[in-house]
Amino acid sequence: MPVRTVFERVMGLAWWVPLLAVSFFSACSVRADPVRLHVFAAASLVDIMGEIATRFEQETGVEVGVVTAGSATLAQQIVAGAPADIFVSANRQWVDYVVEQAGFDPGFAIFANQLALVSSDPAFPVLTSLKALPDALKSGRLALGDPCCVPAGIYAKQALEAAGVWEAVADRLAPAGDVRAALRLVAAGAVPLGIVYRTDVRRSNLHIVLKIQPDLHQPILYFVSRALTVRTDQERGAMTLFMRFLQEPDIKALAASYGYLAPKEAGW
Repeated sequence: MPVRTVFERVMGLAWWVPLLAVSFFSACSVRADPVRLHVFAAASLVDIMGEIATRFEQETGVEVGVVTAGSATLAQQIVAGAPADIFVSANRQWVDYVVEQAGFDPGFAIFANQLALVSSDPAFPVLTSLKALPDALKSGRLALGDPCCVPAGIYAKQALEAAGVWEAVADRLAPAGDVRAALRLVAAGAVPLGIVYRTDVRRSNLHIVLKIQPDLHQPILYFVSRALTVRTDQERGAMTLFMRFLQEPDIKALAASYGYLAPKEAGW
């Protein structure tokens, strides 16, 4: 879609009026320095955020650099001074942290996800409940995001506690720095089982042993937030447009194709 078409569409909203002054949206202006957004996104979004960045660049001409890692790691880097314009976290906790410590706005939820217990062994028996997990592990370990700080691990611990099996498996964990690292442990056969997001499984050779009930943990929501610290008019305009872009019907359809849910489907 041409830049002018995108611009004219969003200019119909009153709160976009300040963008009229942003020179890089003008077909008549010459931009001396290209605008580049730095998007810090949760590791579980690595595939979809790459595609979103490409689409945004094609439609607006604004360059987007995407950095992916665990939400906790990214939030700490932002607070330490990393040049992030947009932060997409896998839970509310780390957005609140950058709001308080780094001057970001509160943001809003864009996607939702679900958990799955997975194995690299296609012959691994399907479980009917998390209560069967301790016996299924036998002498092996369970890979998951570090429950102390990684959102996927936090949600996994909540589910294990709700199922009454946390104490039985707590000393048999293989905690990872982010959910994709946990997935790699399972895929490599280093551990027999792992808890990851269902969207991670779609693009791997892993097999779902159990779809974990969503009511065993808090809703898994991805929140997007933007920096409110000093920026040029061009940068502020680009960030505002990117936030709006994430809510476009085409992006919602793209998310669904990757297996993400709408926030309302997670009960939020």
